[in-house]
Amino acid sequence: MATGDGFQIGASRRAIEVPVVGVTMLGWGDNEHVAKGAATPLYARAVAVVGPDGKRLLLVWLETGFITEVVRAEVLKRTGLRREELVLSATHTHSSPGGFAADVLYALSVGGFVPAVFEAYVAAATAAIGAALAAVRPGRI
Repeated sequence: MATGDGFQIGASRRAIEVPVVGVTMLGWGDNEHVAKGAATPLYARAVAVVGPDGKRLLLVWLETGFITEVVRAEVLKRTGLRREELVLSATHTHSSPGGFAADVLYALSVGGFVPAVFEAYVAAATAAIGAALAAVRPGRI
């Protein structure tokens, strides 16, 4: 991917297609704070940086409250990235659905693990990473 002496840089944004109706919202600590719909879309954003030596760094942001280890592990598995190649972070919003944590305390406040929410976050992050890597062009840092 990297050519010459320069860096290659790519960016992308993919919608998080999460089924929000009936899902408890994240971070409110109230199981009755259930979504009735989506007022604005949520996104996964990615920036890929490929160094002159071919080493990659992917910076990925999900519009959610926090990143769980199960989401990180699944994104790594699906993309084939190594742990040191991925910085996965959250914008920290309370306007996103919960249910993507395997940890009991996080799952309790949102009524448990919701496979569809987990899949939506992982799929969007994976798609954003793939698109950012496909979009790399010569750039400067």
